Amino acid sequence: MAHNFTSNFSQPNPSPALANNVQRNSFSGTSVAAGIHAGYNWQFAPHLVAGLEGDWQWVRSSHSFCRQTEILSLACVDDELNNTGFATVSGRLNSVATARARLGWTVDQVMLYGTGGAAFADVKSSLGLTCLSGGCGRDSTRLAGSVNSSTVQTGWVAGAGIEWMVSRNWIVRAEYQHIDLGDVSARFSPACGGCTLSSSQNLRLDIGRAGLSYKF
Repeated sequence: MAHNFTSNFSQPNPSPALANNVQRNSFSGTSVAAGIHAGYNWQFAPHLVAGLEGDWQWVRSSHSFCRQTEILSLACVDDELNNTGFATVSGRLNSVATARARLGWTVDQVMLYGTGGAAFADVKSSLGLTCLSGGCGRDSTRLAGSVNSSTVQTGWVAGAGIEWMVSRNWIVRAEYQHIDLGDVSARFSPACGGCTLSSSQNLRLDIGRAGLSYKF
């Protein structure tokens, strides 16, 4: 899984170069997922099978970091020397669901197939500012606060897999999915002289999974 964050702390400043403090952070890692799937298949030729399938997967993947407000200040520090506060940015992916079409080629009890369709995800974002010593950035207003948001993000999925019918009713499979959920944005505008903290995270998932199906 890959989370690519772009965050910006903006504030009024005569110099455009100092008005926006943009920072980019990239995170990648692995997570365990578990879920359920269901679908329907039609065999319309001796070796061709078409189908529709949906699945839901529980995924717990999260990343967070802190960053500075001023370009030359220190991240994660709010004291009398730093005197500009810091910001925190985080994102969390809770679950993913897909609705897909499948097209497969069968040989005896084995089917190779490709699949693609729409993906949906439960995504949460959080933005915070800690500026209790001397205010945020160039503003001297002391504050500490945060905002949380939640959204169902829509994207696309494509993948491929192999199934083996081990008995009349039981099928085992191995499958790969690539899911692109696009950009998720969040914004926090506290009472600090026009300052704004915003973020955008791009979510992409590469999922390898094994499954067991019962054929009715």
